[in-house]
Amino acid sequence: MSFSCRQASASDIDALLAVHRSAFSSDVEADLVASLLPHASSHPAQSWVAEDDRVIVGHVLLTPGVVARDPELSALLLCPLAVVPDHQNSGVGSLLISAALDAAAAGGVQVVNVFGDPDYYERFGFRSLLPHGPLPPFDVSAKHQRAWQTLVLADDRRAAELVEGERIEWADPLMTPELWEG
Repeated sequence: MSFSCRQASASDIDALLAVHRSAFSSDVEADLVASLLPHASSHPAQSWVAEDDRVIVGHVLLTPGVVARDPELSALLLCPLAVVPDHQNSGVGSLLISAALDAAAAGGVQVVNVFGDPDYYERFGFRSLLPHGPLPPFDVSAKHQRAWQTLVLADDRRAAELVEGERIEWADPLMTPELWEG
């Protein structure tokens, strides 16, 4: 299989929502993406798709957040990532994350957060900074605290200091406690 990755376009919405529906056991992630993409508080979002022979097989969305201590600091939340079941464990997710993080770094993004499997995301440089670092939007149970991870891009010590102990304000559709229960 030969995969390619590109920024999503408006015409991709149905296909990328289908990816999320097939990748997860519920429509929570697909509904979240459907509400985030058009929402004013989500812009400018970075939406990436992976294709196999021009068929969309994966999607990742990075949504901006605001750091109260410094609204000019550029922070993104990687959420959600989905790959169709028959392409999972084939490198599609890694391709999407790498492309999205490379673009984020090139665009001057300083901090990226994710709430996900620590064993998976640590390979991209994410790590839990709790109880320091940026805090999740809502308190998470002790068993899921390692899942809240941060990647400070470009070894930016100032950015790391500005987010320490802060709750970044994410797009409105993400500010729902149920999403953060793990």
